[in-house]
Amino acid sequence: ATFQRRQHRAAARKVADDTGVPCWFVECVCSEEESLRRLQRRAEANDDVSDAGVEVYRKQRDVYEAYSPDEGLQHLRIDTEAMT
Repeated sequence: ATFQRRQHRAAARKVADDTGVPCWFVECVCSEEESLRRLQRRAEANDDVSDAGVEVYRKQRDVYEAYSPDEGLQHLRIDTEAMT
């Protein structure tokens, strides 16, 4: 799950709250250039279970709703730029 929309994060948090378990959202970020480089490398290797490519990436990027403090979520943002 990507939890790219606020309503999806709210629904996940409600399930966690209702069941008494902690809920953390971990957001991994890198530059668009790095994202595209990784997608190209994955496509060339053709050995990944995901078939999502540049088109899916761009669609998800375009509808992404950034995390906001008013959501009241446990949120950890990790910069993965240097990780390959």
